[in-house]
Amino acid sequence: DAGSDQTVCGNDAVVQLNGQVSGGADQGQWTTSGSGIFTPNDLTLDAVYTPSAQDINNGFVTLTVTTLNSCNQANDAMVVNIDPAPIVTTYSDTLICGTNPILDLVGNVQNAGGGVWSTSGTGSFANTTNLTTTYTASAADISNGIVVITLSSTSNGLCLPVSSSFTLTFSDGIYVSAGPDQEVCISATSTIL
Repeated sequence: DAGSDQTVCGNDAVVQLNGQVSGGADQGQWTTSGSGIFTPNDLTLDAVYTPSAQDINNGFVTLTVTTLNSCNQANDAMVVNIDPAPIVTTYSDTLICGTNPILDLVGNVQNAGGGVWSTSGTGSFANTTNLTTTYTASAADISNGIVVITLSSTSNGLCLPVSSSFTLTFSDGIYVSAGPDQEVCISATSTIL
């Protein structure tokens, strides 16, 4: 008996096995349709199977336990379905003006129910659970010069949460100077600015 089929997530894909053999067999051996590994080995009925990257990419793997040391060889298989891990994307590192410290945010979350925004600073979001929102920096954020903005997946099912972060840097603002007023002779052909 290989046990019941299981479902795991691509970023938390360790499979606890619980195979059983009886009826004259005193040992069993696991095999895989994929290329993952059994720990401590394939002769341990309660081994842990760690899927390979290819197994995860395929989305499933079949594990089979076969009796050893018995007059009639028997086997049983189970399927491990591997759900895709969440994917979270947002901005690259960004520079904004400290005199206008509001940033429009757009994030993308796949293979999860939603996302939540957070900051290393003390600014505020218009809505932390809306993937399209705004961040308003605080005076402390601007004084520090940078904050890290993070978008993390939520409602992950069997998967571990995934995050994406970027650094928001505040410039001192725009400064423009034309220089001091000048007096020149009316007959001058040019003046230095």
